[in-house]
Amino acid sequence: MRPYRRILFFISPVLLSFLLHLQIFKLDVLGIHVWRQSQTQTVIYNFTFSDNNILHPQRFDLNNGSTALLYEFPLYQWLVAQMNHVLGYSVINTRAFTFLCFVFLCFGFFKWMRLYFKEETALLSAYFLCFSPLLYYYCVNPLPDVLALAFAQWFLVFAGRYQLSQKTEQLLIAAFFLMLAALIKLPFILFAVFLVPILISGSAKKGVVKSMVHACLVLCLLIPVVLWYAYAIPSWKGNGITSGIFGNEKSEAELLSYFWFHLVSTFPELISNYAAFPLIALGIYFGIKNLKILFNKHLPISLTFLVVSLYFVFELNMIEKSHDYYLLPFVPFVFVLLAYGLNRTNTSKYKAFVFVLIAIAPLTAYLRVQHRWDVVNPGFNPAYLNEQQALQSHIPENALCIVDSDDSKFIALYYLKRNGYSLYKNELSTQKLKECVSKDASVFVTENLKFDANNFPEFRFEQVYSGGLKIYNIQQQ
Repeated sequence: MRPYRRILFFISPVLLSFLLHLQIFKLDVLGIHVWRQSQTQTVIYNFTFSDNNILHPQRFDLNNGSTALLYEFPLYQWLVAQMNHVLGYSVINTRAFTFLCFVFLCFGFFKWMRLYFKEETALLSAYFLCFSPLLYYYCVNPLPDVLALAFAQWFLVFAGRYQLSQKTEQLLIAAFFLMLAALIKLPFILFAVFLVPILISGSAKKGVVKSMVHACLVLCLLIPVVLWYAYAIPSWKGNGITSGIFGNEKSEAELLSYFWFHLVSTFPELISNYAAFPLIALGIYFGIKNLKILFNKHLPISLTFLVVSLYFVFELNMIEKSHDYYLLPFVPFVFVLLAYGLNRTNTSKYKAFVFVLIAIAPLTAYLRVQHRWDVVNPGFNPAYLNEQQALQSHIPENALCIVDSDDSKFIALYYLKRNGYSLYKNELSTQKLKECVSKDASVFVTENLKFDANNFPEFRFEQVYSGGLKIYNIQQQ
């Protein structure tokens, strides 16, 4: 294929995806998993306007006694904040940066597929990846997961090149990308398994000592990952991520229902796309028929896919049916199966069939997830979205807020752009108000429009705003 045709073929789906998302770029955070989006955007906001130290990511909620938020290494959030310092603060910057990460991911996937398949197959595989509904939704949302996946994808590119060349520089670049991916999202450390069969086979060709040296180089480059999470994980109180299924409190029936849901719905519908699934099914079929290829030339891919599948089982109780972003590590491997399928349909009798699938892939992706960006029902009280400027104008800039009924601990304070204390639903009590006011909270925000201050006679409430929410100045009598 001529270079200009290759470029045009790659740019076309990316440009189409950009145009389909154009109306989304201007929206503030909302939709499915808005709590995680508001968490991410909160850190970006505080890097922009408060402390720009990448080692000090901050939230607005003070319930833990500090604004420190030590989860993933906040490289994504910090990079967006640097954009804000140049361009001015806007969620548009976050969405645009995430989309650039998505383009970086798609290009990396094409390069990876090019190591194993001819150019046409690699380009078509990248095209279908571009319209995975899961990626279609997250490619413009304020989440670091797409950047982590992009770095993991480029790890696979350079690890694949190392498999072919055994050159040390390829391995070092691969390990560097793996380090970045795992820093941003720890589960991507599992991709390191890709190197295990390569290093073992390399020891037979180049000697055990050289393979051991290469393994040590990889481990050395992963030291920052160990250091960050040794620093961060102790603050993950009550987080079931680290215990996984071993800390499970759900019944076997519930776990089986989650597994079945992802198998028959998430996998074909959300990760794959209905248009891509026939080709993926063909890839599975031909893969089973040619197990020798999967466990010989493509053993690193097969082994990593297996380990990622075990990770899915380990976190199944946390993933449940709704937390689909946990499944992003599956994406490259699902579309490898599609490439297998495409490779077997490269005859004239299949061309019309593949062309139809190419044509409908953008439509099926759009129809599957477009409803998630719903400004009428954004996933929280719409007053925070529609009245945010008015709400902020009635709260002094340095005031600490008490926010009633925000189970996310992030959404309300993000839209208020104030520090304070988010209360769970039904957590509001005289004792809780005393505790917050004693810590200098002076503003009370509630979405209960029938709130009766007389139920709390120990406090003086002065209403300063009434709309979709109510805001009061609060003092202890």
